[in-house]
Amino acid sequence: MSVSLINKKRNEYYHKNRDRELSNRRKRDKTYEGFKKNKLTEWKNKTNLILDDKDNLFFHYYNTNICEICDKELGNHQQGIKKKCLDHCHHSGYFRFVCCNKCNSRLGKVDRIKDKVHLELYRYFNRQ
Repeated sequence: MSVSLINKKRNEYYHKNRDRELSNRRKRDKTYEGFKKNKLTEWKNKTNLILDDKDNLFFHYYNTNICEICDKELGNHQQGIKKKCLDHCHHSGYFRFVCCNKCNSRLGKVDRIKDKVHLELYRYFNRQ
């Protein structure tokens, strides 16, 4: 059997079963354990978040429905409610808040400004 024929059969099988595989994956991800596994993997891969107590951190994230900064309801974009985010310090990697996307981006801007101020103060006092 030639390589091109094998590739053609693989492509046919993939396209034939793709929708079924995706729906099975979505069903699995909607369960608590599936969601937990995906979130913990996402936090581990995308951030430098230190996950000391994974279970308690995820339990706190999963059960928080109100932004800890602005006290607005959290959910996802499909519901028309603010998206839930896990805020953490990018220097130390430790968790700070469960907040909405807007508050999370504001805190990131404050952190960057604070870093710039510290750097300028350091340069000012250490100049010759």
